[in-house]
Amino acid sequence: MTALARIGRVSHLAAILSAVTLVLITANPAQAIVVRHDVDDAEFLQPEGAYPAVFDVFEKRGGVATLIAPIWAITAGHVGQDIKPGHETMIAGQSYTVHQVVLHPKWATGNREMALFQLDRLVQNVEPISLYTTSDEQGKIVTFVGRGDSGTGLTGPITADHKLRAATNRVERVEGDMLVFRFDAPEDDNTTPLEGVSGPGDSGGPALIESSGVSKLAGLSVESSGRTPGQYGNLEFYSRVSIDVDWIQETISTAGGTGSQESYSSASTAEIEVKSVFSFTTLLYAGAIVVTAFILAVIIGVIVTSRRNDED
Repeated sequence: MTALARIGRVSHLAAILSAVTLVLITANPAQAIVVRHDVDDAEFLQPEGAYPAVFDVFEKRGGVATLIAPIWAITAGHVGQDIKPGHETMIAGQSYTVHQVVLHPKWATGNREMALFQLDRLVQNVEPISLYTTSDEQGKIVTFVGRGDSGTGLTGPITADHKLRAATNRVERVEGDMLVFRFDAPEDDNTTPLEGVSGPGDSGGPALIESSGVSKLAGLSVESSGRTPGQYGNLEFYSRVSIDVDWIQETISTAGGTGSQESYSSASTAEIEVKSVFSFTTLLYAGAIVVTAFILAVIIGVIVTSRRNDED
């Protein structure tokens, strides 16, 4: 086979792999909702615009926030520390700029997973979600909302169709500043008809409790433990909103200080894993970069080898 023929074949392979890479790169990673396997996916799908106050913080990195006042949103602390003033985010199709970020005062000393950020102007045509203010969360049924990675309790998150889904779960227990959920299998006693959990890439995503016919924000997605994330038996931990209502309301009403801006380093263990703001599909980005680098290395190697053979 001539050098030109070898290069032609490698170039053809490169074109195919590059096309695959392009598909991966143009995917839309965001928060995940993983659901029970014995219920049709259509039961979980939501119409566009069903939860406009819930939005992605980073377009290609995941991380979720909830609008709780016309100019303020809330997310998990480890998402908030990555948000810088001037960052732009999309809410209901409109672009807004972050004016300031206020981390919880116990973020640096107690890793309190909560952060507020103020936008540059009032958010138009979106009703903010009210806070759940009472401490009776134990046993309550909540709704998780997500768009992006999806799957079932048998598979975990495996696809990314960027469709809006909502699933329910029951507060298993309350542990201080955390709400704990378990992904129950269909045969378990505490499972709900539309059982599901959040998944990778959904840090800061909301847990909503319906009160007097209104959905209210009770928790923010923080971490998971136990089994592989998104599979039956997995535990989910959400930062509890009710115990910090006073701080939230005071910060919003006074547009107060900048809060603690110290960097955060997790002391994670094998049992507890702080959720990354990177979703399942973000892993594909890393894979796409590796594939592209490999393609270039192969092409360069073939060209160099062919030239040497020709010279010989």
